[in-house]
Amino acid sequence: MKRTLFFSIFLLAALCGKGYAQDTLATRQMNKPYSYWALKLPLFNILDPNSPNLQVGVERRLNKRSGVQLTAGISVDPDRTVLNGFRVKGEYRWHFATRNSHSLFLAGELFYTQYSASVSETFVRATDSTLYDDHFMIYKKMYGANVKFGFYKMFKRHFMFEVYSGIGVKHKIVSQQGRTNPSDAPESVVDINLGAIGHETGIINTVSMPLNFAFGYIFR
Repeated sequence: MKRTLFFSIFLLAALCGKGYAQDTLATRQMNKPYSYWALKLPLFNILDPNSPNLQVGVERRLNKRSGVQLTAGISVDPDRTVLNGFRVKGEYRWHFATRNSHSLFLAGELFYTQYSASVSETFVRATDSTLYDDHFMIYKKMYGANVKFGFYKMFKRHFMFEVYSGIGVKHKIVSQQGRTNPSDAPESVVDINLGAIGHETGIINTVSMPLNFAFGYIFR
């Protein structure tokens, strides 16, 4: 009786193990075309006239539906005294309406940006309303979260293109150093929400609107 029981347990375990192995193999074979590493070069950041930066992204596509990505970048201003900084971003993607070579995706992104810039602007003197030029440093730290929606296209198994846009929230900490008189107002205020160097200092909460396109190479 004991032998029969042990044999039955052993046979059941063997069948379950075989079934699990077949199921795991089938799952891996199904996800294999969609599981890869990719190196990406977002191009819109390089063309940014206000704060050009070079970014490189690494994506790990986990399966047909999901993937993760890490992107890092540094300022590429040739002078290096005008703009200096870096940014990092991490995201999780969910692909839907997936085809063999293209898909739509939804992504949740967290980001952090830090940079300093040397700027020259015209200010209005508070005492007599005369104009004068001032040279000073501005420092920014920004972090926040975005929800992005985009389109992904694969070419010849090893090349890819993607474009996306989105919306989110951004928390900014802005400070200045070297102003002649910090209480003087600028002649014209630049909208820092659009990415330009601005004059508004303090802690600022605003809207984030990511927009980019990228080319990449897929490693298989």
